[in-house]
Amino acid sequence: MNIVIIDDDKLVAMSLKTILESTGSVNVLAIGSCGEEAIELYTLLKPDVLLMDIRMNGMSGIEAGEKILFFLKGDGGAIPLTRSRNALLFSRAIFYAVLWVWIGQ
Repeated sequence: MNIVIIDDDKLVAMSLKTILESTGSVNVLAIGSCGEEAIELYTLLKPDVLLMDIRMNGMSGIEAGEKILFFLKGDGGAIPLTRSRNALLFSRAIFYAVLWVWIGQ
């Protein structure tokens, strides 16, 4: 499975990469740090899964996910990441992740 990781915390991103690649079944194609890079990397690499932080400086992961889903017709999957306790923000992220997978079916 090919994955792109987007997180503005470099330590978190590198830790996720190490853990995921240790399974032997995941290939991390790239790591980005903002919503704009998420769109760029998705367009360029077309990963199976986009693992993305939802709260980042500049364009959020939710905004990037919306653009990929609706304007780029993303057909992979998206897994939102957050440490936020904001229920509305998390609900919105889950909604788009589920919609993304559903549309890709």
